[in-house]
Amino acid sequence: MALFDVLLRWLIPDLKGKPPNPSGNEKIELRASGQASFAPSSTIANTTAVMIADFDGPQGDAFAEHLVSRIDKLPGIAVLRRKEPLRLTGLGDEAEKVAATAEQGRAWLQETGAGLLIWGAMTAESSTATLRFLPAVTEPDGTLGALGPADAFDVPADLGGESGQVIAAMMLAATAFGHGARDGFAIVGLRRMLHELSDPGALAAAGSPAVAASLMLGVGHAHAAEYRSAGDAARLDLALAYYRAANERVTIPTQPRLWIQSRNHLANLLVAQAEAERSPSRMNDAASICRQATEALTRIEYPSDWAQFQARLGAVLYRLGQMEGKPAHFRDAATAYQQALTVFTQPAHPLRWSDLMHQYGVLLTTLGEHMTGTAALEQAVMVFHKALNVRRRETLPLHWAQTTSALGAASFALAKRNGNAAALREAVGCFDGALDIYGQLGQGQAIAVLQKNLQRARRLLETRGAALADDVAPKDTASAKTAPAATAKKK
Repeated sequence: MALFDVLLRWLIPDLKGKPPNPSGNEKIELRASGQASFAPSSTIANTTAVMIADFDGPQGDAFAEHLVSRIDKLPGIAVLRRKEPLRLTGLGDEAEKVAATAEQGRAWLQETGAGLLIWGAMTAESSTATLRFLPAVTEPDGTLGALGPADAFDVPADLGGESGQVIAAMMLAATAFGHGARDGFAIVGLRRMLHELSDPGALAAAGSPAVAASLMLGVGHAHAAEYRSAGDAARLDLALAYYRAANERVTIPTQPRLWIQSRNHLANLLVAQAEAERSPSRMNDAASICRQATEALTRIEYPSDWAQFQARLGAVLYRLGQMEGKPAHFRDAATAYQQALTVFTQPAHPLRWSDLMHQYGVLLTTLGEHMTGTAALEQAVMVFHKALNVRRRETLPLHWAQTTSALGAASFALAKRNGNAAALREAVGCFDGALDIYGQLGQGQAIAVLQKNLQRARRLLETRGAALADDVAPKDTASAKTAPAATAKKK
């Protein structure tokens, strides 16, 4: 069977006998795949479906067709055309509107099994377009070179010069990790393309400062993706050069979105370099980028972005504290997380809030281990319990296991410090429950760590349990809610 037919059956569900759905699959067309029609069916596993929607605004459908013509022959790519635009909706600042709109985009991806959605809008004069990428699997904040809903790029509407080639490289970079295909067609094609892309100086003449900065960021992402695939440190240096060049061409008054975006990725890259080189100096540079952003942005005008940089600052300072062994960095990180949590609250941003609470709890556990007394550890236990109100086992099993495991570590440290039998038993229950989930999901590395922690906690419970005091157990009602789930028997 031809690859086109196989992909058509895989990507477009059988709608025979079903009522028409005006926003559904009849608005989707499967275009030619980058693989030859006679390619063996074994290559399908390495093929990613990329959905291209109409762009919002005048000539948006024509631009989408033009974009298809530039990428539909790329290796490992099957192009789906969605004949409708994805428009920004929702309330709040741009970051909040993008987050709300991304939910609809993810629904489109789930309908077809596509790995990436390309969408955006045209300018009023139709001379440029704002290009956005939405992967089906969004990588965690801070991942080097990862493209998410908040990333947007200004490109010429005619895709002249090298803009089409840069967009193709960005798309290959975005699809290279979505399905874990580090050695698939996308990354092979990206490696070939990187040899043909211009240096920052040549891209500087690509158009307006916003267009030049966007293309520089795009090439930086491509080099970052290649580094993630092959681990070539030279790629980090190249990505850094492009990111810095992009930073120099935009300001908050003229291009606030690109200013925020470029500093986010520059901070991520400096963190990656710091970890690769084990360099506190590089990590300090990343912290400086985040601090400058929190000072330049206002909490009132850019609340989500300001809070995002506060959260990033907390994560960077935490890593710096681990590198240098200085508790002062942990205390500064705690302040940054507290600032971020004033914007990312549980009612308004439950998932983002729970992510931050998890990170904050990990930080407090580390801080508690560097301090005398139990205050930080007790606070860490409380923070993890609160995070589990959102990170529930039945709805977010992996997130639940991560926080439950961290709660076990905090409870174990607390029990060793204050002789709390209830905390020690909670640690055992948490490790056991997290092991159950990690076992189901095949998380081998996490399983090995948890098994060691569980053995240590059980050993301490057996040797010292009788002498530990139950009457000093924390009076946190969340403990009673968590323990049964954590100690649930394997079926």
